[in-house]
Amino acid sequence: MSETTVEYTVNCAVCGGQYFQSKVAGDRCELCAMCKFCGDDMPRVPSQTWETLCSQQCEASHRAHVAEYSQVLVARKIRSEIARSYRVVAKTKIFERDNWQCHLCGTPINQKAVWPAGDSAVIDHVIPKAKGGWNTADNLRAAHALCNNQRSDMELEEFLKGFRRTGF
Repeated sequence: MSETTVEYTVNCAVCGGQYFQSKVAGDRCELCAMCKFCGDDMPRVPSQTWETLCSQQCEASHRAHVAEYSQVLVARKIRSEIARSYRVVAKTKIFERDNWQCHLCGTPINQKAVWPAGDSAVIDHVIPKAKGGWNTADNLRAAHALCNNQRSDMELEEFLKGFRRTGF
């Protein structure tokens, strides 16, 4: 069974001209559109069907937005390239390097504890990822899950000032 498309002649909501509309089409003719920046209705001139912005102000704002977003994309690409230049570090190598000792409280980490136990081993970022830290060996340290959770995304010095060891 084949599906047939029924077309109707309707008036365009923007310019008032008549056009054929199928059941799934919108309320604008093929010459009228919505500004892709501000959302206002805009009739198009047939010779300029490529226009999608309603004013010079919207065009300037759109260009500024695109330029800002382009800078964000470039920054992401640079961060991605830097990240790829570092080797992937295995967690066990970090724990062994730090002698299974929490860098936050200074006590041994229970190697047999399983997360989410407070004394289980987790990896902590010296410079938190939320503040631009990387997953590189020099930024990763062994920590207890509880200590790491209490630290959250605080700077290390700020955390150590107010830190009180609760014990396990």
